[in-house]
Amino acid sequence: MLRRVWNFLSLLAVTCVAAAVMVAVTLTWRSDDPPAQAANEVEVKLTKTPVTVRRIEEERVRIVDKFSGRLVPYESFTLGFEMAGRLLQFGKSDDGEYLDEGMAVRKGQLLAQLDDRLLKAKLLEVTAQLDSAKTQLEKADADYRRGRELQEKGGGLISTEDYEDRVTRWKEARARVKMTEAVAAQIGRNLEDARIISPVDGVIAKRYAQMGESVRQHDAVFKLVQVDRVLLMLGVPESKIRAIRPGQAVQIEFIGRDTFGNPWRSRSGRVKQVAETENEVSKLFDVEVVVNNSDRDLKPGLIGLASVVVQQVDGYRIPTSSVLFRTERDPKTGRKHKVAFIFTVREDDRPHGGPVTPVDDTRSYSAHRYQLSGWIEQDRELVLLDLPPEHQNVVVRGQHRLVAGRPVQIVETDEVELDNDDYVPEYGPDAEAYDSPGLPNPRAAERQRDDP
Repeated sequence: MLRRVWNFLSLLAVTCVAAAVMVAVTLTWRSDDPPAQAANEVEVKLTKTPVTVRRIEEERVRIVDKFSGRLVPYESFTLGFEMAGRLLQFGKSDDGEYLDEGMAVRKGQLLAQLDDRLLKAKLLEVTAQLDSAKTQLEKADADYRRGRELQEKGGGLISTEDYEDRVTRWKEARARVKMTEAVAAQIGRNLEDARIISPVDGVIAKRYAQMGESVRQHDAVFKLVQVDRVLLMLGVPESKIRAIRPGQAVQIEFIGRDTFGNPWRSRSGRVKQVAETENEVSKLFDVEVVVNNSDRDLKPGLIGLASVVVQQVDGYRIPTSSVLFRTERDPKTGRKHKVAFIFTVREDDRPHGGPVTPVDDTRSYSAHRYQLSGWIEQDRELVLLDLPPEHQNVVVRGQHRLVAGRPVQIVETDEVELDNDDYVPEYGPDAEAYDSPGLPNPRAAERQRDDP
C-alpha cells in the first residue's frame, strides 16, 4: 500500500516539473516574438511600382442614354385601283422588265394598268356627241342672239312665241353640252382610275395580283415603301422620356457585321416625333428617329442602337478600366460589401495635389486610394461630378499592383507592362492569396495600416 502511494507521489512530482518547463518556454517564446516580427517588417523594403497616370480635369461632359429600336419605312402605301376591272399589265422598269417586288420606282411612274378599251371606245363616242352638241349650241346661240336683237328693235319684227322658242332651244343646247362634257370628264377620271401611279420615290415591297386577274375596287395590288429615308422606332421608358425632344441629334449603331467582322457604318439621325402616350403593348413611349438612306443601304427590320444626349454636366471622365470593383469586409461590422475605388498619385512633398512628371527620379511619389461614392457610366468611362484636387492624377495602368502608400514610379504608357484584362485580382480580405508563397508579404500589413 505504501509503495503505491509513493509511486503516485513520484508521478505527480514529475508531471508538475514538466508543466513548469512548458510554461517557462512559452513565456520566453512570446516575449521574443514581437521583436522578431518587427525586425521582419523593418527588413521589408517596398520597391517603386511603375504606373501610368492621367491628369483628370473638370470639363463639360455630355450624358448619353442608349435605346434600341427597329428600322421601319418612312412611309408605307397600299395601292389599288379606284374601279373594278381586269388587270391588263404592270408598268416597266428602266430595263424594260415588268415591275415586281424589290424594284425601285419613281414618283409619277405607271405601276399597273387595267383593261380600258371599253372606256376609250366610250370616250370616243362621247367626244363625237360633245362635238355635235357644241355645233348645235353654236347654231342655237346664233338664233337666240338674232332674235334678241329683233325684239329689242321692236315694231313686231319677231313674235313673242318665236323668241321664246329660240331661247328654249339655246338653253337645251347649252345643257346638252354641259351634260356631255360631264360624261366625258367622268370617263376621263375612270381612265385615270384604271391606272396606278406611284405617289413617291420608293420600292415595291409586295405585289398582290397577277396580270390577267380581275380585281375589285380598292383591292390591294402593290405595297410601296419609301426608303430614301427610314425611321428608327425606339421604345423609351417613362423615366427617360422627358429628356427626349423633337429635333435632337441621334447617333445610331447597328448590330450587324460584315464578312470580316467589322461593324456596319454608324449613321446620324434626328428625333422626328415623341409619342404623347405610352404604347399599350410595350408600356414604353414610341420615339421616331429619321435617318437618311439615300444610298438604300439600310433595310427595314434592322436593329439599331441609338445614342441620345440627354444632359450636359460639369464633371470628370475616368476610364472604366482604371476603376477597381471589389468586395471587402467592413472592419467595424465585419460585413462584406462592394466598393469601387481608384488609385491616384501625388508627390510626397505636395499633399494637396498638382500635376506629376513622368520619369523623374528626383521626386518621390506615392499611391493613394480614393473610394467612389457615385458616378454615371458612359460607355468605357465613368463620369464623376466631384473629384478632389489631390486625387486628380489617376492611375490608368498598373493599378492592380498597388496598395495605399506604395511608392510609385511614373512612366510613359509604352514602358508599362499592360495588365491582362481577363485577370482582375480580388483586392480585399483575401488579397494575400495573390502574393507569391514563401516571400515577404508587405501587402497585408500595408492594407491593414492604410486602407479604411
